[in-house]
Amino acid sequence: MVLAVVLFYTEIRFGSIKMTNADFWNRFTENDPVLWAFRIPAACTAALAGACLGLSGWLLQTLFRNPLAGPSILGITSGSSLMVALVLLAGFSFSGIFSSLGLVAAALIGSFGVLALILLVSSRVKQLATVLIFGLMIGYLLGAFQSILIDAAGKSELKSFVSWGLASFGNYRDGQLWVLLGSLVLGVLTVLKLGSKLDFWLLGEDYARSLGVNVKSFRMALLAVCGVLAGVVTAYCGPVAFLGLAMPHAVRMFYKEPHHLKFLTVLVLTGACAGMLCELITRMPWSSSVLPLNAVTSFLGAPVVIWLLVKSRKASL
Repeated sequence: MVLAVVLFYTEIRFGSIKMTNADFWNRFTENDPVLWAFRIPAACTAALAGACLGLSGWLLQTLFRNPLAGPSILGITSGSSLMVALVLLAGFSFSGIFSSLGLVAAALIGSFGVLALILLVSSRVKQLATVLIFGLMIGYLLGAFQSILIDAAGKSELKSFVSWGLASFGNYRDGQLWVLLGSLVLGVLTVLKLGSKLDFWLLGEDYARSLGVNVKSFRMALLAVCGVLAGVVTAYCGPVAFLGLAMPHAVRMFYKEPHHLKFLTVLVLTGACAGMLCELITRMPWSSSVLPLNAVTSFLGAPVVIWLLVKSRKASL
């Protein structure tokens, strides 16, 4: 929590525009647009998006009982990206809050479509590794359709989509923070509602069923929440890589608590810190340049996944 506060202050305090301490507090109290229209919304978006993606990845890893499950691995992000591509590349024009809601609706349709396919396959296939491979193939297939749309798009539509596809926490839209906050609250309430059922599920489907867990509704609830979390973040921030997959493992490196309710707070705060750290690095406060967000998330997240693969390989030996 202390780290989250420090990162939030650092992100809104430092940037390409140099400020003294007195100048910063004057701008803060006088509602200066540099702070209130750019830096503060970007910091809040990064924190909420990081928390949402971390929570989504954690719930998917619990549901499939596989440490490599995540919104991008299972093709959820690809489904959202394809539907957003249809909206942006087709040249649909919205204004005000309808621009924001149009993208969110498209992203949710895409994520739920992929989740429905994954749920159908998981109900027929017992091996969870097969479900993960199916999600990867769905992601590649949707990526191929997306490439076709890009090839047929006009220059103005293509520019808008490429800008979105690079991913960013700084492209603020009307109502964005409220939608992200509502999605995060939905995810947290779902974990609180399911409670010990999440712990039972890790011990096996048959064991969970013997303890009174309704398997069908349990799966549907988790998939629906994960679809909302990943879809909303993808709509507003683009296809952010690695945060959803890496955050649960990053937390487990220093916090070994197995119970979901106790793990929840630490995961949400760590995801928020990771999002703000990535946003801070992309803006490089010492420079006027801006790095692509996915370059930073991949640089920070890939080592975590590599460490996980090496560790699991050693355990199998």
